[in-house]
Amino acid sequence: MKSFPMRMQATFAGDDNAVQDVQVERFDGTSWSPLALSEKSPGFRIFTYSAFACLLVHLRMVGAECGVKLQDTTATFELVAAEDWVVESVTAHFDARTRDGLVPDGAVATIVARMERCPVARNLDRARLALSVTLT
Repeated sequence: MKSFPMRMQATFAGDDNAVQDVQVERFDGTSWSPLALSEKSPGFRIFTYSAFACLLVHLRMVGAECGVKLQDTTATFELVAAEDWVVESVTAHFDARTRDGLVPDGAVATIVARMERCPVARNLDRARLALSVTLT
């Protein structure tokens, strides 16, 4: 098994929760370091980040649709692949703060349901997906 942990801090602005800043780090087995992607990056690292980023996009977009004005989020993500690189599990948690402290009824459930159906998550049909969102 191969584990690919990442963590993120992001800030948002506006009614559409536009990203102001996002910082992503990856764990190399001994320490955390900033994620820097380029055309020379290993393809699986790019894939792993894409899965994480897709979940963030849906958190922001669906949050805005539900009337949630996000201030920031910290998030953890771990993708586990078998020795043959087939993804076996994805675990992600987003701990987000709102700008006004308002979380409409049903917003978290709606956001999580839509995040579980984001394009990348939908293509991980063999993988176990454990996703959670906290809004405060």
